[in-house]
Amino acid sequence: MKILVDSELTDAENIFSHLGHVELFEGRTLTQKLAKTAQILIVRSVTTVDKNLLEGSDIRFVGSATSGQDHVDTGFLESNNIKFASAAGTNAKTVAEHVLCCIVEYLDESATTLEEISVGLIGYGHVGQAVGELLDRLSVKYCAYDPFVNSNFYPMILSDFNKVLGCDVVSLHVPLTHSGTHPTHNLIGSSAISKLSAGALLINTARGNVLDQRALLERLRGEQKIWTAIDCWADEPDIDPEFAQVVWRATPHIAGYSREAKRRAILSVYQSVCKFLGVDSRRCEFPRDRRLVGKLGGEADLKDVLNVVHPLRRHNKETKKLSELDWPQKAFDFDNYRAQYGLRNEFSAYQAVYSDFDGGIIKLLAGLGFVSKP
Repeated sequence: MKILVDSELTDAENIFSHLGHVELFEGRTLTQKLAKTAQILIVRSVTTVDKNLLEGSDIRFVGSATSGQDHVDTGFLESNNIKFASAAGTNAKTVAEHVLCCIVEYLDESATTLEEISVGLIGYGHVGQAVGELLDRLSVKYCAYDPFVNSNFYPMILSDFNKVLGCDVVSLHVPLTHSGTHPTHNLIGSSAISKLSAGALLINTARGNVLDQRALLERLRGEQKIWTAIDCWADEPDIDPEFAQVVWRATPHIAGYSREAKRRAILSVYQSVCKFLGVDSRRCEFPRDRRLVGKLGGEADLKDVLNVVHPLRRHNKETKKLSELDWPQKAFDFDNYRAQYGLRNEFSAYQAVYSDFDGGIIKLLAGLGFVSKP
């Protein structure tokens, strides 16, 4: 049996090797010809899996080491008896930490405090709830809109769409869908954007087309400006340079891009493949990363610590630069930057030494998952 695996997936060749012959491929350039040589296909979101790729192939299982599945034509897979599994929820913690980093930088530059703001979450699934957990630890007020979640389960959190849009921070955490009772394509269009308060922060870590970029561009050119942190883009990686230049924080789809999330994702898909094949999964061991925050000076605050873990300003500068490149150099640099500089560790991999910080910040970091070390 032959297993095709995206070459960017951590340790995938070693993990899947006992199940069959593993061949690695570059995610954006997988061809129908190569797909016809295998029975199992493991992809990331950069590979479109549909009739054009799989028609006439012997593929019987498709695994996506990502949370979203808009890059997969699940209807085609089902009609052709091809099993599908995703890694939903495996990057939720990482995305939530990215959102928090954006919020903390926003507070610093807008001279606002955690105690003063309200956060609205559009989508309260894996990621939305992970963001909520971090906000709870910081005692930040928040509410959420999600028509697919039973409001009886979260009566104090779930609210209506317009109330969520009226918060100081609005963060998007929905899949991209084009049909059904609540399609999310251009969910945040001109009407929703007009309801955002002047000075509010809009964060998109969902999918690019959940947000109407042209409508948002018009708002950003107007008088009642808002702050924007955009990680997912329409037509990615061919991101619109005009839009990218006016965004406050532009990042190249790295919100959920951590070593820990990649490991959880590939293990989730691996276990699904083993279940499909009816074989026992092997125990997979990953190295436990340990990093020091280091001394940042006596005046260091939460923003300074988070900048060590996730340097948004550097990512912003480089993303805006690559957005202005010509195609295909833009696509190459987009993927290359993610691979070389976008991958990070989650908070739990970092140690903060007591003597390097005052007691207040140590307690705050410990609450967010950092390791406190005497």
